[in-house]
Amino acid sequence: MIQDIIVAQTIADDHAFGSEAQVENAPTGMSVDRWHFIRENRDADARLDLAQLDLPLLAMWGADDLNVDAENDAALYRKSLEAGGVHNKIILWPAATHGLLKSAAYNWQLTEDWSPFAIARFLAEGRFAFAPGALDEITGWIKERNQI
Repeated sequence: MIQDIIVAQTIADDHAFGSEAQVENAPTGMSVDRWHFIRENRDADARLDLAQLDLPLLAMWGADDLNVDAENDAALYRKSLEAGGVHNKIILWPAATHGLLKSAAYNWQLTEDWSPFAIARFLAEGRFAFAPGALDEITGWIKERNQI
């Protein structure tokens, strides 16, 4: 039974992502541009590049990110950068989206999916739309780099 599921998933993946797949055949409800982005980045792996990084890095993920597995990605970055020194900082920010906005108000995969209310709220909130403390964390990290 499990083997049958794996075979079916492999066939479905090949149909969607294989060399014969057409980028124009986006899944129902998904734009061609979004589908193209997913197809292009599906197998991206930055670990080798991160291991060779020779400058300080701040990497932040929103804990409530709908676009990536934030907890897993943060762990991969930590492991890839473990030899990179004390100036690297990897953070999983609580109650935040992919763009570090407050997830209770703005947790959609794409901004074009936002409701009219969310758009109006974002315009009214400005920088206060971000998860509490996230922008201060970024600013503080940049300031610390200036003092090194």
